Amino acid sequence: MSASVEKQEEIAGGRWLPASGLALLLLVAAWLRLGWVGISSFSFDEARVSDMALQMARDGEFAALGMQSSAGVPNFPAAVWLYAIPFALTTNPQLAIWLTGLVNVAGVAVLWWLARRLWGELPALVAGGLMAVSPFLVFYSRSVWSQNWLAPLAVFWAATAYLGVTAAPGRRRFFWLAAHIFLA
Repeated sequence: MSASVEKQEEIAGGRWLPASGLALLLLVAAWLRLGWVGISSFSFDEARVSDMALQMARDGEFAALGMQSSAGVPNFPAAVWLYAIPFALTTNPQLAIWLTGLVNVAGVAVLWWLARRLWGELPALVAGGLMAVSPFLVFYSRSVWSQNWLAPLAVFWAATAYLGVTAAPGRRRFFWLAAHIFLA
């Protein structure tokens, strides 16, 4: 933890204030992304990704390629692999939609953590708050679509870069840099 964050904690009266700020951010982010069950877009793209994930989960058909993009190039199949997890439990796409929402809520938490480590409490609350209530990020975290993972994965990518650079040499640094490369 940086000295400025420690100094801010002394002034703010301990760790309860940052924790309550994060809790509020996560409650708002979760409420916007996971509330109103069943209100989400579900068109051809969502149906195609869901079908591919369902085939992988139920029929054992490994997805070597993702859904075809508008440019004609197939997407990377990682979203299909991740969506296969909820589709292994149920054919209802709502669980997959919630997975997208939960990953996006986790993105808010990781952005708050990263901004707090680098710049302090106030910038962390501002950055996390903007990500929590951004209309586009809220809208796109409420459906089954490969591109809906971009914002949280970009945040995870930045966090793994920070952790990889600041970790002591050894296994931990290797792990974070490998995770960073995977997320790229």
